[in-house]
Amino acid sequence: MKKLFYLFPMLLFSVLANAQNPVTIAGAFSHRPSQNGNEITKAYDGNLNSMYHSDWSINAIPDTLDFYFSGAKSINKIDYTPRQQQSNGIWTIVDVYYATAAAPDVFVNKLSTINWTLTNTVKTIDMTADPIVKPFIVRLVVKAAGGNFSSCAEINFSSAETGTAVNTADCDNPSTEDFSAFATVKLNVSSASVSPASANPPGSLLPSLSLTSIKIVFVYGIYESIS
Repeated sequence: MKKLFYLFPMLLFSVLANAQNPVTIAGAFSHRPSQNGNEITKAYDGNLNSMYHSDWSINAIPDTLDFYFSGAKSINKIDYTPRQQQSNGIWTIVDVYYATAAAPDVFVNKLSTINWTLTNTVKTIDMTADPIVKPFIVRLVVKAAGGNFSSCAEINFSSAETGTAVNTADCDNPSTEDFSAFATVKLNVSSASVSPASANPPGSLLPSLSLTSIKIVFVYGIYESIS
């Protein structure tokens, strides 16, 4: 009985740790032209009957596809669903890169030469042991695909985390800044009102403490002096 008591929390923790939460794609871009009606947005529209497909008239390999994210904490799994019929464009060799919001132009090679079979089954990239943290762009470089085309019925990104990442701002200490080039201008209050009106008798120095709001409209400006 004691063994079962200790085993249940461990199983529960394992289930929670491996739970997958969808990560919303904010946008995408293909570096190869797409076939009309098969734009990159069809790769994440939730419809397996539509798909992204490169232009039929060109050799699309290598194809580079960038998927953008906003506030994602991490990504630990990518599921690629190929087209449901035929094999043209099904990815068979893929590299994975990523960039963060802090360095959106710096792409880090995450995984290289992922090999997949030329079939219509779902292909999964498992990064559970080492997730991509705070991704801004996940780049897939397709190095080989059926018929030298590129196609994707659906692509899904997942995370073990929920919620949105909070980006901290780097704020300098204003006491160390040089404001000598600036001058401060204070303007008089243009209007003021009290709501509701004070119920105090004439001659009272203080307004009633039952006031619900006080509104003061004023202007405060800082301008740079030009010599």
